[in-house]
Amino acid sequence: TNWGVQSGFKYYDAFGLRNLFLQCEVNLLNGGSYYSVKYPYQDYSHYNQVLTTPAQLSNEIIGFIGYSYKRLFVQLKQNFLSDNSSRAAINYFDGQIGYIINRRYNLHLAIGSSVRSALAAPAGAKADLMQMFYISFKTSLYNTYHDF
Repeated sequence: TNWGVQSGFKYYDAFGLRNLFLQCEVNLLNGGSYYSVKYPYQDYSHYNQVLTTPAQLSNEIIGFIGYSYKRLFVQLKQNFLSDNSSRAAINYFDGQIGYIINRRYNLHLAIGSSVRSALAAPAGAKADLMQMFYISFKTSLYNTYHDF
């Protein structure tokens, strides 16, 4: 049998501090919930690559914190994926600081860093580490209507 559990919370103006946003999410899956060896045409994949977490890691914890003051903002995000059976894990961290140029269109300029480390299952295997620094200039429009 396959099963999955998802739980989380969002906290706006956390601890009475205006514009402080906290989010935490926990996802637990039974291994193999999204793919089928017996019925390959009934799995969730694209070109034989699963659409869920990488390497079918079944446990995921996501943490996000964001704070803005006037037009400046800081955001930190961590995503930890693991699998109990193979002891494999991936840890992803992203942090950025930026300036909102146009509030109406949420146009902003930011600098940040992403770090991803993959821990392999076999004993003594070397951890894969990826680091990236970036400058971004982007907009993210808000969905202000509701679909029923």
